[in-house]
Amino acid sequence: MDVLAMIGNWLEKTYQNDVKLSGLIWLHDIAGNRMGESPTRCLNMFNRLCGDTTMDHVVLVSTMWEKIQADEGVRRQRQLQEDFWKNLIEKGSRVDSLKKANKDEAWRIVDEVIRDHKQREAVLLQQELVDFKRKLSETEAGKMLYTSMQKQLAEQMDCLKTVMDKLEKAGDQKTKKILRQEHDRVEKEFQKTFRDVERKMKVPFGKRMFGTVFGRKKRTVSLYSAKRKSELSVALESRQVVTEVVESLCE
Repeated sequence: MDVLAMIGNWLEKTYQNDVKLSGLIWLHDIAGNRMGESPTRCLNMFNRLCGDTTMDHVVLVSTMWEKIQADEGVRRQRQLQEDFWKNLIEKGSRVDSLKKANKDEAWRIVDEVIRDHKQREAVLLQQELVDFKRKLSETEAGKMLYTSMQKQLAEQMDCLKTVMDKLEKAGDQKTKKILRQEHDRVEKEFQKTFRDVERKMKVPFGKRMFGTVFGRKKRTVSLYSAKRKSELSVALESRQVVTEVVESLCE
């Protein structure tokens, strides 16, 4: 969220000054771990940020070749092109490799971007923020971020409900203490998600909804009473609450 807000602010200011981009360079560590959920999500958001019409201005560059065997690097890059990068390549993106980590190689890639794309383009996020006057949360990249948040919030709420159920069944005080600590940890994560939305996306609804669902008073042992459990369960037992929260944040 921090990164998207930072990129959005910079793109908005440059576009307002009639500055468009010759190209965009996506860097991928070829020696690092394989593409997991987080890198894939970032790549998809990059796609949403750029928009399909500017994909031919994108260069997908693999780095860190000096930290991996050449044949293994070739195999991994082939896999990237055939799988994770396939959609972008089909839209016109080009593939390159930074085989040596030096200034000459780096400038070669930048110079090729400038040379090949003398006609500069505005990326989709710039058009959405400036031309269409959309909030960051209303852009394609912002909507994708909220989809990810929706999944995260649902998982946190399920986890919180599970901890509460175990807490009710726990017999000894030591187990109850551990479960209470876990309960507070998950709830803090939930609260942090809403604070991040308010601070970075400038959407004030999060704190109000959090206060409605969980209350604002400092938690004490008495909050684990049957009555409190019943009140919280109204919100926790339905995933629809999460959907309504996120959809409201996007409005």
